[in-house]
Amino acid sequence: MNDIDELLRDFRSTLDEPPRGALARARSRALANRAARARSRPRWLAIPATAIGVTAVAVTASLLFGQSSPPGTTPTAQPGSAVTTTEATTAELIEAWARDLEAGPPAPPAVPGQLILPSSRRFADGQWTDEPPGHITVERDGLLIIDNAEHSSRESFQQYVAQQRAEFAQQGASWRYPTAEWLEALDPSPASLLAAIQSTACGGECTEWQVWNEIESMMARGEVVLPPRIRAGLLRLLGTFDGVTAYEDTVDGRPVRVVSLPDTVEVRPGLTLSYSRAELYIDPDLNRFVGSGILETGRSPDLPQCVNTGIGATPLPRPTGDECLEVVPVDPPVRVAIRLWEQTLETPAGS
Repeated sequence: MNDIDELLRDFRSTLDEPPRGALARARSRALANRAARARSRPRWLAIPATAIGVTAVAVTASLLFGQSSPPGTTPTAQPGSAVTTTEATTAELIEAWARDLEAGPPAPPAVPGQLILPSSRRFADGQWTDEPPGHITVERDGLLIIDNAEHSSRESFQQYVAQQRAEFAQQGASWRYPTAEWLEALDPSPASLLAAIQSTACGGECTEWQVWNEIESMMARGEVVLPPRIRAGLLRLLGTFDGVTAYEDTVDGRPVRVVSLPDTVEVRPGLTLSYSRAELYIDPDLNRFVGSGILETGRSPDLPQCVNTGIGATPLPRPTGDECLEVVPVDPPVRVAIRLWEQTLETPAGS
C-alpha cells in the first residue's frame, strides 16, 4: 500500500458518503505533496550527503511541460487542458506503444554501488515546484532508499535503512527489491508481472488501483533501470484494467502518449462515481515513461449543500436527496496535478 492508498482509505473510512469532488482533490494533494518513494514507509530525515567521489552519468528521462494551453483551447493556468482523441481503439494504441517501448533505450549496465538520484518537477495549485537531484537517494541494487530529505531524524532514518537492507537480504530480489539481474529475468507478460507485484504488495491481492500505484511509484524512482520489454509489459498490464483509456495529447507543443485510469469511489451499492483520471505519460521520442498526473473530468454540482469542506473539516449537513450525487462534466478536462521525473545515475569513482 502506498501514500495515495492510505490517504483514500482513511478518508473513506470516516465518511458515509464522501463529499462530491473530494476524491479528485485528495488525489491532487497527495500527488503534489507525497515524497517520491516506491512504497509506503515512515517519514525519516535525510542523512547529510556522504563525501564520496562520484562520476555522474546523466540519463535523460525528462519531459518539461510549459503552462501554455494546447492549440484550440482557452488559455488557463493549467498546463495541458485538452485531450486529443484518435480513431484507434485503446487496445490498438497500447499495443502499438508497447512495441515502441520494446524498441526503446536499454537499461544502463549495472555497476556495484551505483546510485539513482531522482528529481521531479511538479504542478499543483496552479504553480510548478522543483525537487532537485539528491532530494532522495536510491541504491540501484534493490532500489533501496538510503536518503530522504523529508524525514525526521538521522537515527530513525539509519534504523530504516538497516531495516530495508535486512529485508532485502532475507527476501532476496523481488518487485519490492528489484535488482538488474531480477529485472532482466522477469517474464514481461501481464499475468507474470501482476503475479510479481502481488507477491510482495497488498498482501497478495491487489486492486487495480494498488497495482497502478505500485507501478507509478517504482517508475518515479527507478524507471531509468527498467529493461525495455518490462516497460512494454507494464503498459500491457495497465491495458487490461477496467476503464483504462489511451490517447495522445499535446502540452506546450510537445506530443505525449497517455494511459489513463478513472479514479472511482463506490458511494453505495450500485452507485460508483468518478471525478478524475490518473495518468501516466510516455515520451514518444524517448520511448520512456516520464511522468504522471491527475486529469479532472467532473465536479460536484454548484449547490451550497454539495460544497466540499475538505479532509478533517466538519462536513456540511447531508442533503436529503441525491442532488449531490451527480457529476458535472469538466469540458475540456483539466490537469490539476502533474509530476515529471528525471533520474540520474551516479557511479562511485573507480568502479
